[in-house]
Amino acid sequence: MINFENVSKLIYFKVWEIAGLPYAFFQHYSIHRKEDYFIKDYWKEHFKERCTYPSKFFELGYEF
Repeated sequence: MINFENVSKLIYFKVWEIAGLPYAFFQHYSIHRKEDYFIKDYWKEHFKERCTYPSKFFELGYEF
């Protein structure tokens, strides 16, 4: 995320609401925990919405 801050002022991404990695049996990532996706506290959130399709995804937009 630091690299994005160096080259842009905005970021948009789309991720699973709850994601797990293969072979990481008890490690899950949630979009509801900012630290899981390295989202800084000082970033301004423009939107955080559940996708219509597929419904297990979220779209997020932030300004640095």
